[in-house]
Amino acid sequence: PTLFLEEQDDLMKAMSIFASGYWRNVPILTMEGGFTGILSDRDVIGFLAEIRTGDEIEDILFDGKLSRQAMREKTVSEIMQRDVQTVAGDVPLWEACDFMIRKEVRCLAVYDAQNGFCGLLSQADLIRGFSALIQMYPNVLNLLESDNVHAATLV
Repeated sequence: PTLFLEEQDDLMKAMSIFASGYWRNVPILTMEGGFTGILSDRDVIGFLAEIRTGDEIEDILFDGKLSRQAMREKTVSEIMQRDVQTVAGDVPLWEACDFMIRKEVRCLAVYDAQNGFCGLLSQADLIRGFSALIQMYPNVLNLLESDNVHAATLV
């Protein structure tokens, strides 16, 4: 992966990545470079939403704003997803899509038998790919609208 976080990185670093607006999921690697999980922008939002108790919220908030110091003290490993759905790199794309739909996940970790962790496949990646396909082959929409394709096969 070209962009990743390590387990010991602080939440401020993660928030700066998500603030760019481009990344929604970031792979988390161990100090040795092994894949250990994913941190999503939703994980960060969920963490912030869970802050409810007096002492904890006073540690995190300062004058109603997030304390940068508190965010530097919170590590990625404390809020990341460790139980991540995976798919082999040689699985056909339609199978990966079907798997994401059945498991109701927004992102899959992609593994290669020889190289291990290769990267992430997200819903946004699939939408970009589908958009490119439609632009290259506009007639694919005619196939989707035809009587030969039932709505149940598209869900």
